[in-house]
Amino acid sequence: MNRNEEIKKDIEERLEDRQNEYFGLITGFQKDGTPIDDEWNETKYIYKWERMKELQKEIIHLCNSNRERSIMICKEQLERAFTPRLKSMLSKKLQHEIDENDNG
Repeated sequence: MNRNEEIKKDIEERLEDRQNEYFGLITGFQKDGTPIDDEWNETKYIYKWERMKELQKEIIHLCNSNRERSIMICKEQLERAFTPRLKSMLSKKLQHEIDENDNG
């Protein structure tokens, strides 16, 4: 696994953790299905509300990072796949033009 894939995997794991926490706060249940101790009081309510906003921002950021990382990986793979062929084509074209100028 190369560095880009490791970073992408790390982003996906962090995204999974944030989403699990977010949905746990919404539903009142933890990932394993056990209820979150939910004694109602205003302080807890405000904390959860603010924490959900923070989590939502982190989730959006991680989704964007994951998308950008995927695009970068694809771009690098395309460059590796096509660069040798493009160089060869350009070299042949330049050589052809040089030959025409020498003969012309």
